[in-house]
Amino acid sequence: MAKYTVVLIDTISIQNYVFGSNKLKENLGASYLVKTIYEYPGVKSKPLANPKGYIGGGNALLFFSDDESANNFVKEWSTNLLVEYPGVRTAVAISKIEFSDENDTNFKNGKDKIFNKLAANKFKYHPKVILPTHGLTAECSTTGLSMEAWLNVYGENGKIIQNESNYVSSMSKAKNDAVDEATKKMYNDFPCVKTNGFKFTNVLDELGSSKSEDSHIAIVHIDGNGIGERFENCKTLKETRELSEALEKAIQKSFKDLIEHIIQNIHKIKEEINLTKNIIPIRSIILGGDDVTFVCDGRLGIYFAKIFIEQFEKYYEKNNVAFKNENISACAGVAITKLKYPFYRGYQLAEELCRNAKMKRKEKNNNGSWIDWHISYGGLAGTLDDIREQYKVPEGNLLMRPYKLADNNLEISFYNLINNTRQFFQKENGKLKFPNSKIKELREVLTLGNDATKLFKKYLDSRELELPRLGSTTLSDNLFSNGVTPFYDMIELAEIYPKFELEKEDKNAKV
Repeated sequence: MAKYTVVLIDTISIQNYVFGSNKLKENLGASYLVKTIYEYPGVKSKPLANPKGYIGGGNALLFFSDDESANNFVKEWSTNLLVEYPGVRTAVAISKIEFSDENDTNFKNGKDKIFNKLAANKFKYHPKVILPTHGLTAECSTTGLSMEAWLNVYGENGKIIQNESNYVSSMSKAKNDAVDEATKKMYNDFPCVKTNGFKFTNVLDELGSSKSEDSHIAIVHIDGNGIGERFENCKTLKETRELSEALEKAIQKSFKDLIEHIIQNIHKIKEEINLTKNIIPIRSIILGGDDVTFVCDGRLGIYFAKIFIEQFEKYYEKNNVAFKNENISACAGVAITKLKYPFYRGYQLAEELCRNAKMKRKEKNNNGSWIDWHISYGGLAGTLDDIREQYKVPEGNLLMRPYKLADNNLEISFYNLINNTRQFFQKENGKLKFPNSKIKELREVLTLGNDATKLFKKYLDSRELELPRLGSTTLSDNLFSNGVTPFYDMIELAEIYPKFELEKEDKNAKV
């Protein structure tokens, strides 16, 4: 049995680093820097030790033959980090692990020990990873740090834009400088984009916003379910590495499938959004481990999240051995905010929505994938709980979300929600059976109390206007059932979900 000195490195406060700017270019560059910090030559090219460790999910587990080699590596690597990746924060733990080979279950004891040590180290020491602000210099507009590096801004013609070029902080400069490499990697990972004549954009308002309208973007955050437990249950180094590699492949393949779906349906999508220049209307910011964050036009966020998760689940069906024949699933949070709204706050909301979907999944003791969303028509104040309080009326809750992405027989099935919402778009003799004007009235009436909703229901009955049928669900005259109404979610979905999906007929609809 051999004894190794093991170095465990983890990136911390990634969200603050990646989403601290309202400029998509800086978000993309920051994400690329975080993704590549382990590609420093000292990690991959130097002979470390047998067995090979693993890199994935934001951390790296590296094996060394002795303490001196491990300590020298950490010194060299962290020094390079300060110079090349200003602002990236990491935590390190060094420990001994004793096991015979990659299949030795003794590895788990050592792994648990070093991960516990890393968790303790995160609370003990917070290294300075950027230079402090100098009192005699101006502040960078995006980071608030000292302006100390000149940044040239280039136009589409490759020429420098003089009035936009300026001094910025070293952190902002590093993020901007990384954008080109980040974009190259995207084209390498997803060659179907260039092959079909499309290109990625680094500008939010090129993702499909409409200049004449109050444009919204969707920030989508997706997180795998129970991934931490899966890693904890890995007993050998081989199992740990294989799980890490399988998750990485699942994420990449699922996003590739989503992009191909977009390309195949681009003509329909162009009918929904103002898209020019053959821009692919999505840009991933984080794709790694079990974490996914991408941005798109507000009218496509929920739809794209659904497609991604469906592909993620299908990957299991074809590769179930890698996941030990256990299902994989994910939860999604979709924050739909105004284009100019602070990006970091929008991302925080998307994270909260994702956590809320996970909580509902746990509350229902239900496996599978769940989705939650919020549409902000103004500003955002407070936590998600604070925001959701505004959607409660004396009769109950206006919102049924989150929804499960499965089980048409389930009351809170997202597929049932889509099918029911489709009924708003049914036509008779070329006219909508349920006029758009009445949908707007319904939205307002739901907030006005019992008398208003009962009166509106009688009015609809007198005009033979049928609200969507909801299977076996029995609604009272005030349009609520068990303290919740399904119609508010349907109305919002009708506004924000692609019309080419809502207007098509679903043969499997349960109404």
